[in-house]
Amino acid sequence: MLLFFWSCPEPPRSVTSGGEDWGLKPQGTSVNFVNNNNFPVEIFSDSSRENRLAYVKPKGVSDSVEWSVNKTGASFYPTYTIYIEDVPFPYEGEVIIARVDEGQNKIRVHLLSQLSADEKARNISDDTYIGIQNASNYTLSLRQGTVELPVEGSTSPLLNGRESGSFRITEGPVSAYTVMRNTITPLEFPAHLMEMEFEPARHYSFRYSGGDKLILVSTKQLNIADALR
Repeated sequence: MLLFFWSCPEPPRSVTSGGEDWGLKPQGTSVNFVNNNNFPVEIFSDSSRENRLAYVKPKGVSDSVEWSVNKTGASFYPTYTIYIEDVPFPYEGEVIIARVDEGQNKIRVHLLSQLSADEKARNISDDTYIGIQNASNYTLSLRQGTVELPVEGSTSPLLNGRESGSFRITEGPVSAYTVMRNTITPLEFPAHLMEMEFEPARHYSFRYSGGDKLILVSTKQLNIADALR
């Protein structure tokens, strides 16, 4: 007996930017967003940022988004997530105007490094933060008066040994705040800071490696320029 086998050719396939999700090759016209920044970005189709089209990782390319041919320029609205130390800040960037041709289009997200000096120097938040690099094995916490403040992004006030974290504070005298070791022993800020005030739109980074004192590592302004450093 002769056996005959028929097989259908495999449909064309394409891989998304993540290299994981195989499917039918996109038909018609589409756009991909190329993000060469060191920060992630979300792309929206409207200026109010309600209709999200894509999420693009740092140094990444988005999945394909179906779009219509537009020779006069389509508008896309980026919102970057800017990290200063470990704190994220949303930043609504300038609208992206791009020609869309038939087929697949790569649209490049604006580089933050190409902003003007004035734009880079503009504050993206007026909040104030104390960051602590806990290089010890002790647990640390931060008090404003007698009130323990939560670690940013957490409901807990405790920063375990060998962890780093930030606390959002109210601008004002340094003397109003105390870092506690094991919630019992107060630690000292550097002596030259004790007569000063924490200023708005700043992130103050301290390091604790043991003993009874903190070391000031850096002070960053909450703007694009310091985020890019």
